[in-house]
Amino acid sequence: MLYRPLLGALIAVFVLLATAAPTAQAQTEGEKELNAKMESIDPTDADQLFEVGEWAVKHKDRKVRKEGRALLKEVLELDFEHEDAHLALGHVLVGDEWFTSKKKAEAARKEIQKEEMTGKGYTWLRGGWIKKDLKRQWKKKTWVLGKDGIWLSPDDQMRLKGYVKYMNTWLPLSEEDRERMEKHRKTTGDDILILTTEHFVLHLSVPPKYGIQYAEMVEKIYDWFIAEFEVPAERQAMLWAKGRAHIWTFRQVQQFQDWVTQYSREYDFTDKEKKTFRDHPGGWIMSHRPLATNVVKKAEDLENPLAHDVGHFLMTWHTLGGAGPWLREGFANLTEEKFTGVGKISCSTLSNYGGKGDIAKKDFNTKDAPPRVRGLVRAGEDDGMDTIAKLGLNSLNGDHLSKGYSMVEWMFNHNKKAFINFLKHLGANRGQKAGSSENPYVTAVRKAVAAAFDGAALAVWEDIWRKYVKKEYK
Repeated sequence: MLYRPLLGALIAVFVLLATAAPTAQAQTEGEKELNAKMESIDPTDADQLFEVGEWAVKHKDRKVRKEGRALLKEVLELDFEHEDAHLALGHVLVGDEWFTSKKKAEAARKEIQKEEMTGKGYTWLRGGWIKKDLKRQWKKKTWVLGKDGIWLSPDDQMRLKGYVKYMNTWLPLSEEDRERMEKHRKTTGDDILILTTEHFVLHLSVPPKYGIQYAEMVEKIYDWFIAEFEVPAERQAMLWAKGRAHIWTFRQVQQFQDWVTQYSREYDFTDKEKKTFRDHPGGWIMSHRPLATNVVKKAEDLENPLAHDVGHFLMTWHTLGGAGPWLREGFANLTEEKFTGVGKISCSTLSNYGGKGDIAKKDFNTKDAPPRVRGLVRAGEDDGMDTIAKLGLNSLNGDHLSKGYSMVEWMFNHNKKAFINFLKHLGANRGQKAGSSENPYVTAVRKAVAAAFDGAALAVWEDIWRKYVKKEYK
């Protein structure tokens, strides 16, 4: 048993310890740093206090972060319009009022929007706003809700994509295209549809639905050519180094002739070129610049000439002008066949036959070419390439066109790698001087054949092709 006086003393000590004030806990490093920052600023300066509060709310120490929010609230007590402090605290500004609750802010925003939209003539419909007079036109399957909460009609959707309505059809017309169309109408009195694609500018006298179809087709041909002939990026850049290829179409010869006069300065036509245009009323394709014209009465008849023009352009520019007329025409006809089902060129050109300079009608199509070539080969009457290669376009007759197409078809479908190599060397041989008695195009073909077909001479190369004709053209 403890002695009573001692027990009483122990109890007194216990009571004293229990009622004594607790000792202050040791401060963390974060708290010490916060106190140091507070001592270095003027706490009545809202901007200085904000800098400390912003630092604190991003600190890893929970107690410091809590104190940081308190400091930001003190900033608002000093300056309630302090935007950075509101944002740091997660407040939302709606109109002129700051909200601490996102839910209340959204409600206020909707109320303001409702007042604004109804004032503009809109009404609420199935989760979005719509003009009152368009409410009956709304259809769930065709209307979409825009980012601003307004219902977009099919027409609105096309406008947002940059399309323009022309003759009741939505088209991807640039502002520049529209200006050129209007200028052409004012200058000539004729409507023209201008569609600019990645590699072409089409000036078409056709209804819009055909314009879209043809614009897609010319780009498909370009992509096909690049893929089939493995054209490297640097060569692709050279194909259209002078800009997009221009193709014009007209419904009447007179429109074409008027165009020659109206656009002579823009295209910088020489007197010789203008005469050539007037002598060829059906249109013209220029091999030294990417420009072609066609006169076609019916819009649906334009498909073949367009495919022909693009094939002609691509072969000319891929070989840097090294492809002779026979090859350009042969490949253009092959392009027609690949994209329209049959190559069918019917053109009137000045003929040099007999030195008369008459107009010669040259009908040709790829369907009739095989039997025509077969007959020539079997009779031994096909002209040699040393003759055909040096002929100009106006001097190529139907037999020449048929043979040129057949040789292109043979190389493309059965000797693709050799054909690619052949074209590569045609471009490399462009401009080389020929022998004293040999045409430059003949020289280029001879060298390209030797390089691409294991050193074969022209005669051997043609004999291989003749064997193919006899075997396949039945």
